[in-house]
Amino acid sequence: MKILWFTNTPSLAETYLNSPSYGGAWIKLLHKEIINIPGIELAVCFVYNKQAEPFYYNNTKFYPISLAKENRFQKYIQRMKGNYEKDALLNNYLSIVNEFRPDIIHIHGTENNYGLIQDLVNIPCIISVQGILTVYLRKYFSGIPRNLVSKHDRLLDQINFNGFLNNYRSIKKKAKREITILSRARYVFGRTDWDKYITSILAPQAKYYGMDTRIVREVFFNNCWQKRRQHKLRLFTTSNSHLYKGLEMVYQTSALLKEYCDFEFEWVVAGIDKGNKIIHLLNKLYHTRPEEINLYLPGRQMENELLKYMLEADIYIQVSHIENSPNSLAEALIMGMPVIASHAGGTGTYINNLYNGLLIQDGDPYVLAGAIKTLYQDADLAYRLASNARIDAIKRHNRQEIVKNIINVYRSIISVNFPHSYEQIEK
Repeated sequence: MKILWFTNTPSLAETYLNSPSYGGAWIKLLHKEIINIPGIELAVCFVYNKQAEPFYYNNTKFYPISLAKENRFQKYIQRMKGNYEKDALLNNYLSIVNEFRPDIIHIHGTENNYGLIQDLVNIPCIISVQGILTVYLRKYFSGIPRNLVSKHDRLLDQINFNGFLNNYRSIKKKAKREITILSRARYVFGRTDWDKYITSILAPQAKYYGMDTRIVREVFFNNCWQKRRQHKLRLFTTSNSHLYKGLEMVYQTSALLKEYCDFEFEWVVAGIDKGNKIIHLLNKLYHTRPEEINLYLPGRQMENELLKYMLEADIYIQVSHIENSPNSLAEALIMGMPVIASHAGGTGTYINNLYNGLLIQDGDPYVLAGAIKTLYQDADLAYRLASNARIDAIKRHNRQEIVKNIINVYRSIISVNFPHSYEQIEK
């Protein structure tokens, strides 16, 4: 069986290209499993910001699509227009399809333009839903109103078209393209009720395969959070600079904990440092600095550093206004941590309230502060939630089952589209 992936990262080629990444871990883990299956021939295509020829590595043919070299002025113009993926690259994608001649194409995500290849080939394509920008767009300003974002956005970021409003315009363009991609999809991988319901509207013609296709990193799978009872409550969150990640909830909730609760706490937010534009915005908005409300911002961390923070924490907290099913939440659950998450997007598929975590109203810092206080005061509840979380997550993220299910879907789609060649493909 010949499989062609279109991905947003180089996957297992990162080492070969000397291009380490903080994202896309599930792609690499799934990649490792797929290439060990007899009879599978895998190729991976990805857009790359340097010049690189196709190469063979890790039992995989890699096709880096190098972007045309641009000077600073050209990059500035592209940022101004909000154009980050060139649809002219479709000819490159098509050339790769014609060269590799796959039996099936797997497109990871609807955020970029890979999905447009569906219209140019007669080969079956299946799309994995990661996030859905069309819905993210509706939640972009739900935490901080647009007028306040515009008022406090850094002038230099606005001049360079790197500010929040420009990011919103870029997502808006991508969301329009995403609707086109989903409207033409024939097969879709999803993993939550949220993406199932949305694709039933945006891709009603597509066959939906509901299964968790994400493999959790081994370092989190193999380490179990231990019961903690310490003088200072330690909270942990991962985030980034997108407004819909809800970092203002951390600021607001921390302020409430300081004002109304008599216990000491520290809240570590990984993925963000003090120089980040979202921190500049929040400092201006709330007239405070992170250290004044017990926030610690270590910046982006590799997995071993993340593991250390999580093992030292008492509660994992997700504050996003919209998500599908974030990897960080899956990792906290599989480690058996007490978890509090906003009931937004697909988190309700992962968390059964009061069984394996606490779900709270999105955007409500008072209820989040109350949930934190509850788990601090009720250690038995925290430990029970944590134990159930690990049991459920280990079942959900069983890598053997995930890989078996994906391969079975591939074979099923190929058998429908190429019934006469299916036996040959099997051999």
